[in-house]
Amino acid sequence: MSPFITLYHLARADFLERIRRYSFLMVLGATILASYLLVPVDEAAYNVMRFSGYRGIYNSAWIGMMVAMLTAVFYSLPGFYIVKNTITRDLETGVGQIIATTTLSRLNYITGKFLSNFLVLIFGMAVIVLSALAMQFIRGESYQLELWPLLSPFVYLTLPVMAVVSAAAVLFESVFWLRRGFGNVVYFFLWLNAIVLSADQQSFDLFGLNMVLPKVQADAAAYTGVPGSSVILLGIGEKAGNFPWQGIDWTASMLLERLFWIGAAMLILSFSALLFSRFDSSREKKPLVRLKNKQKTTQHISAPAFAELNTDSLTTAVRGFSFARLMMMELRLMLKGLRWWWYIVAAGLFTAALVSQEIGDIALLLSLTWIWPVLIWSNMGCREDNSGTEEIIFSTPRIINRQLPAIWLAGFAVAAVTAGGVILRLAITGYWEYLPNIIIGAAFVTSLALALGVISKGSKLFEVIYVAFFWYFGLMNGVPYLDFIGLSGQALAPVSPLFHLTAALLLFAAAVLARIRQIGVV
Repeated sequence: MSPFITLYHLARADFLERIRRYSFLMVLGATILASYLLVPVDEAAYNVMRFSGYRGIYNSAWIGMMVAMLTAVFYSLPGFYIVKNTITRDLETGVGQIIATTTLSRLNYITGKFLSNFLVLIFGMAVIVLSALAMQFIRGESYQLELWPLLSPFVYLTLPVMAVVSAAAVLFESVFWLRRGFGNVVYFFLWLNAIVLSADQQSFDLFGLNMVLPKVQADAAAYTGVPGSSVILLGIGEKAGNFPWQGIDWTASMLLERLFWIGAAMLILSFSALLFSRFDSSREKKPLVRLKNKQKTTQHISAPAFAELNTDSLTTAVRGFSFARLMMMELRLMLKGLRWWWYIVAAGLFTAALVSQEIGDIALLLSLTWIWPVLIWSNMGCREDNSGTEEIIFSTPRIINRQLPAIWLAGFAVAAVTAGGVILRLAITGYWEYLPNIIIGAAFVTSLALALGVISKGSKLFEVIYVAFFWYFGLMNGVPYLDFIGLSGQALAPVSPLFHLTAALLLFAAAVLARIRQIGVV
């Protein structure tokens, strides 16, 4: 069979498998909602893409440019997590091991997965384009439809970004230590840095910000008479004025600049093919260690002969139920597999918080402290699904009353112990008023991890939502209501602790309801 036909069938099968999922329909629904919100009315409490208080009239050129640019910037974050599961799924289902026995080369396999990722993202982008077109007529400021001014920003700005994201997802899945939670966190910080570099340096303008914004800025300044008009992509402000904007004349140099990123995607793809193990566990350190441990355990069990076994030496089973023992077992499961350096870093953060003097330093250290256990929390509520033990665990008596509270308390203990240095320092320095905030914050993050783990049956949803929203925007930047601790000063309000305490209770209730439904299904 021709390699091109093989690629076609590989990409097509993977693409169809993903878009037929119920979860993909939910993603499309969220995409349409986001497209609606990106074109707000003048009376909205927020604004999108303003230049010194002015925005363009909602014609095809302005809506196309605005939605395409924001899609390139913000869709590249969830888009990565949406498509980053294709190689892992082949590995977990055993399809990859079958593929490894065929003559399919690593480059062809990786290219097929890249094409599948790219098609999924393009499918979502097509929905956004149709939504943008509809929004032009819904807002009704211009009924003249111009296809090229509407579509060209998506072609020039968004398509290269989607290619890079597709290739990055393949790369992260090709490297075993980037395949799961750690890779999810790493990508978020890479995405943040890409935005900063794109805004500051024209030589690394992945999102095309320096290509488009100066042109729009100059047009806005010429119309309003305000030189060097300020730019706000997303913000809160008063009603803006309008100015007519007819789009960008795309030049050959612009095309070459964007083709550079297509080439970068191809380079990432080639590098991924070199790193891809082709499902050979001997090339991946972690599975190899597990295999050795498994062999060692097997030898240990099979060594004694049956004739030498003495039943009198067996430990007597303990009757009765101990919640404390169950909670400790859940805690041991959470901490199982952590390396020594994890504890060294946690101890360092603990000590640094203990000797800090300023409340600002203590708040920053608490923020850094609560990013460290994110991969521990992200397994709460989904460990059974990940390890394939749900039939055993869910068949035990009183699973709702016993296991879920035990998991929650184990996660809360991790939060409390890692923040122990902050708690002790606040107690020593007399900042007692902050302690309830930290306790409620620990309860909130624990409930959030448990609820998202049970509902999604995976760790990725918590890793993305917690790191991107509650940790970065909340703890690090003090965005109200996302800052679930309130030590930044901006979110410290009388209702804030009560708000997050209520949210913690609702999230735990959601976890209970989701687990009840799962037990009914299983």
